[in-house]
Amino acid sequence: MRALPNARERDATRAFDKIRANSKEFRDTAYQHFHTKVNPANHQFNSGASRSRMPSDVSRIERWRRALDPKDSALDDGLYNHLVASLFTSQSSLNSANLMGVLITLCAYGLTREKTFLLLMVLVGVIGTARALLFRSYVCRKDRLRTRRAFACYDRTFFILSTCFSIVVGLTCYRLIQYPFSTGTHAIAAGVSVGYAMGFVARNAGRPRLVIVQVITTLLPMIIGYAMMQTAFGIAAVVLLSGTVLAASAVTLSLHENLIAVYSANEETRQLALFDKLTGLSNRHTFAERVSECIANSPERRFAILYLDLDRFKEINDTLGHTAGDDVIVEVARRLKSTTRDKDLIARFGGDEFLVQIADPDPLELESIVKRIIHTLTLPLSIDGKMWTPSVSIGLALFPDNGASAEDIIKNADISLYEAKRAGGRTYRMFDPELERKLHFEHMLQNEMQLAIARREFVLHYQPIYELGSREVISVEALLRWNHPSRGMLGPNLFIPLAEQTQAIIDIGEQVIESACQTAITLPERISIAVNLSSVQFRQPERLVSAIEETLLKTGLSAERLNLEITESLLLANTIQIKTTLQKLSDLGVKLVLDDFGTGYSSLSYIQDFPFSKIKIDKRFTDSLCTNAASPSIIRAITQIARDLSLEIVVEGIETEEQESLIRILGPTQGQGFLYSKPITRADLAARFAWKEPAIRPRLVASR
Repeated sequence: MRALPNARERDATRAFDKIRANSKEFRDTAYQHFHTKVNPANHQFNSGASRSRMPSDVSRIERWRRALDPKDSALDDGLYNHLVASLFTSQSSLNSANLMGVLITLCAYGLTREKTFLLLMVLVGVIGTARALLFRSYVCRKDRLRTRRAFACYDRTFFILSTCFSIVVGLTCYRLIQYPFSTGTHAIAAGVSVGYAMGFVARNAGRPRLVIVQVITTLLPMIIGYAMMQTAFGIAAVVLLSGTVLAASAVTLSLHENLIAVYSANEETRQLALFDKLTGLSNRHTFAERVSECIANSPERRFAILYLDLDRFKEINDTLGHTAGDDVIVEVARRLKSTTRDKDLIARFGGDEFLVQIADPDPLELESIVKRIIHTLTLPLSIDGKMWTPSVSIGLALFPDNGASAEDIIKNADISLYEAKRAGGRTYRMFDPELERKLHFEHMLQNEMQLAIARREFVLHYQPIYELGSREVISVEALLRWNHPSRGMLGPNLFIPLAEQTQAIIDIGEQVIESACQTAITLPERISIAVNLSSVQFRQPERLVSAIEETLLKTGLSAERLNLEITESLLLANTIQIKTTLQKLSDLGVKLVLDDFGTGYSSLSYIQDFPFSKIKIDKRFTDSLCTNAASPSIIRAITQIARDLSLEIVVEGIETEEQESLIRILGPTQGQGFLYSKPITRADLAARFAWKEPAIRPRLVASR
């Protein structure tokens, strides 16, 4: 299903271990043997694989041994292919050398009239033509060359032809100096041999063994010829030419190491562009590219994209530091490799997010893989001597069912992940088009929320709370609605979770408190007003307390007429800050109400440790009052505890006369529900109590 890795990715993969090399170490790592094993399906690294590295104080003899190794065992495939390719980078220099060879032999023939030079000229022409054709062949095929074996074929052929060429040049120069002493012949011989030797160094330094063979085969015949003269001039020439061989060899080794250093730097840059530095996995760009290639090459093949996100990962960074967080990420990457198949592609998307492409997914096998990943990633691990149990959420999307492009599939897997996170985490969700529509709707509401606050589009409806015996209204609860200009009246379940995510609930909440207090001052003195507080508002406790205090002063509402309803979820943290904030609110004189009692942990310590004045029993107990024998007992027990602690009790969700009768028997004295009244508008509330609309338009703000 998956396309084979291209040369760029394969070369970058084998350069992974160089990523941490300091630039000053490039020359020392020039002959490093990359033993890193690469999974060609995953394009990811095993950073723990063994590797041979040459120490910085390695001897020059060892450097020569490695540079001249016929098997090139010190070079990985990518580096070897790169150095061979350097032989075919300049066609003009190759053609110039071929042409000069022909001209030199022709010139030698002109000086000596010896037919041997005509034969040498023919040989130079034939070899030069063969070299030009080889170069042309490489240029035509280079984009299709993938393996080391293919590059080695060109390497060997070029070596043979170039060696033959240098031998012919050396023989030409040797033959020239065998004639009676002539300034012209010796000048041509010396100039040609030394010039070609330096040219070989400059052009072919990527393959030092080839350069040294060429230099020796070019200059050695000259050295032998001058040695045979047994004259001072000959000895001087031998010394100079021998020095040229040594100098050319030293320069070749230096250039060779510099070429490898440049390659190393390029591979480091390429590695950073293709792979995640911390884990060695593909990065999101490489992942998207590989998925796109997969779709283009095999559009009929199915695959699944898994989008993973660690739950509560921020706790690690906040409590143990980012180094510990990096250790967790590396361990998660290792576990992902161990739980997926060789043909599956894994990538780190960024932060604590990962992507996995599951090839050819069978529905049962896919479910098994996902459950295995969740199980493996949630096994405890030790961080700095402390045990921590990770948790992961996963979103799934299928090709071609859930998208026709890599971008669409990844996006839809992300949408599924969002749903899994919202479900509480440590689970997975398959993509459903309805999820996308829902998410689009929520994003639209989030974008419009600030403008809605400025336009006062949030309004309050009010649901009365009754004294069960007399059926008199003793309080009203302010319930938030969004009067959307195009979608009509929206219920709180549609927008309050979004407002809490963006912390817009803090601004909305202040509007709600002010609007509710403005309404309360128009009601009879015996009637209080209840406002729900969000746990998000307690993240800025000073602002919350200050807003309530200022509103009470501004409106003139008596503090005891304001009831603030708080859910059990806020109390789970049980922090000093929350206790302090609740005490400050109580000190203002407002009444604190424990809302939805019985839906959470319902710890009795809450009503003991916090300054509550009232408890509201959740609607679910009212709904099951006539069908579940435990519900009446629970309501009776809570009522008795509340009486003993001098707390008021309100039962929510009363909808029938039968429910009301049973509740009165069980002991609660206050009730709220559709039996008495649905939430009503401010105008309806005004009509019920015959009060006038205040001249000052109240500013509006939040609750549920």
